[in-house]
Amino acid sequence: MRFSSAHKRMSGPSQPSPADRTPLPMRVYRYARVSLHVFQGIATTAFVFPMIGLPRRQALIRRWSERLLRIMHVEAQVQGLPAGGLPGNMLIVANHISWLDIFVLNTVQPARFIAKAELKRWPLVGLMIAGCGTLFIERERRRDAHRVNDHARAKFWPRGTPSPFFRKAPRPTARHCFRFTARCCSR
Repeated sequence: MRFSSAHKRMSGPSQPSPADRTPLPMRVYRYARVSLHVFQGIATTAFVFPMIGLPRRQALIRRWSERLLRIMHVEAQVQGLPAGGLPGNMLIVANHISWLDIFVLNTVQPARFIAKAELKRWPLVGLMIAGCGTLFIERERRRDAHRVNDHARAKFWPRGTPSPFFRKAPRPTARHCFRFTARCCSR
């Protein structure tokens, strides 16, 4: 299976020319739309998720992610998806290109992620990330991988929830993938 996203990219110099720059009112409008959407996500995870079951949470996560990508003009393209969708019990290992990867994956199959613990401490957004069921790992503490591994095994696979692992790596090209080391998955 292969995921990619297409959005407007600039070619040439790193700074757009004044004629190519998006007008300030449009940038403010887009920022406001994304901000409002993020606040809606925070409210949903804080007030709605505690009262609903996993299938409904996954449907809301998928719809929220699809809308975020639409607002940001990102088109997700998936190649090689099985006809019946993704099987329930699976581990997704991916090269981590950008923070948009999470939302692209969630449009296909909402999943529970494993993330660095610092994200949980981010104001407001950390609440939303935790509310979606993310497990947090203290990357400075090697032994913390065992705690997360045990928790993941108990939480993810019995329920059949896919779990993506992102490898922190240099940015690969569309044609090149880097080797994944499974240290975080071993006992």
